[in-house]
Amino acid sequence: MPGGFAYNPTNATVLSVGTNTLSVIFTPTDTVDYVSVTDSVSLVVLPATPLLIWTNPAPVSYGTAISSNQLNAFANVPGSFAYNPTNGTVLNPGNNTLSVIFTPTDTVDYNSVTDTVNLLVLPPLSAPLFTMQPSTRSSVLGRVLALPRRPRAFLRRRINGSFPQTIQPGLTSTVPLKWIIRPILPV
Repeated sequence: MPGGFAYNPTNATVLSVGTNTLSVIFTPTDTVDYVSVTDSVSLVVLPATPLLIWTNPAPVSYGTAISSNQLNAFANVPGSFAYNPTNGTVLNPGNNTLSVIFTPTDTVDYNSVTDTVNLLVLPPLSAPLFTMQPSTRSSVLGRVLALPRRPRAFLRRRINGSFPQTIQPGLTSTVPLKWIIRPILPV
């Protein structure tokens, strides 16, 4: 039957989140023999999910605090990012998972989104070490330990008779011990 349709809301209207009523009025061309008809339906609109983009960052060296270089997710709507671990954290060597929760400014029309990426933390560069043994001589607390002349030497320290613990050179002593330093010479 020829006629025209009048829709409410009109074509290309962006509906709000929730239940919306759509209605139509059909008006026939021949209004003498036919009458106009009206109908309506309900349409539920769900919140949209923002597009969140975050790629795996480049590897970092051990000791590097994570920053905006790694915590740099992007969303296509305004909002805030909550990262775990947070900015300034120093991660352990190996593969680490970083996560983000994006909360849109408009929480009525958009859902929150989560994402994860992997960050490889490279192990520390090995440095020459040396052996330290208890002695009757005293070291100065807080004095920086010097490197031995032989690069293949390594450092071990006994604390109250416990097993040896490896320490990297250049660190300062925080435990008042009496030490004698003996480089271990290569065989």
